[in-house]
Amino acid sequence: METPARPAQAGRPPQGRPQQGRPAQAPQKKPKKKLRVTLGGVLSVLLILLILAAGALLYLDYGGARDILIGAFGLEKTTRAQLAELEKRAAELDAREAAIAASEEEISSNKAAAAQAEQDAEARAKELDARAKGLDKQEADLAAREQVLASRTAEVEALALSVEQSKTDIDAAARMYEKMDPKIAAQTLSVNADPAQIARLLIKMDSAKAAAVLEEFSKNIRKQVTDEMAP
Repeated sequence: METPARPAQAGRPPQGRPQQGRPAQAPQKKPKKKLRVTLGGVLSVLLILLILAAGALLYLDYGGARDILIGAFGLEKTTRAQLAELEKRAAELDAREAAIAASEEEISSNKAAAAQAEQDAEARAKELDARAKGLDKQEADLAAREQVLASRTAEVEALALSVEQSKTDIDAAARMYEKMDPKIAAQTLSVNADPAQIARLLIKMDSAKAAAVLEEFSKNIRKQVTDEMAP
């Protein structure tokens, strides 16, 4: 059984087929916008360029343009006052920079002087330390010498006391031998046989008794004693 064909919908052409009675239309392109240049825009650009050029000339002061522009815009008094103020401030800054540089130089000089003073102080301290050590050594040597001197002084004093005691003993012995017989005295003194001591003893005795005792000595002892008694 065959299916009957569906009738085409009114108002819509079937897809894929061109509509009968109308040619196919190509898609329309959008028109490009044209750049419009207005008189106001041109004047704005020219004004900006003029301002930039005037600023450059004012900054560079090419051909005296600064004075010309200042006079043209009626800014002469104000701008000159500002320039004078700026120059004054620049001079003050220069002075401050010079003062700072001088202060830095002075500080550097003071640092160098302080470093030199510190080195001198260290050298002086070392010198004083060396001198102190030398003085300590001298004091130690002096103390040792004083000790030696004190010991020798004690020895000399002891020797002087001994000599004084010897003198006292010799005087006593001389008085004793003066009372003895010259021959016995000579025999007693010959036992010691010390010519120097015999001479000191005879010098303390009476001269006559000393001569008598001397005659009793042997010839050898008499010569030795006589030599000791000679001035």
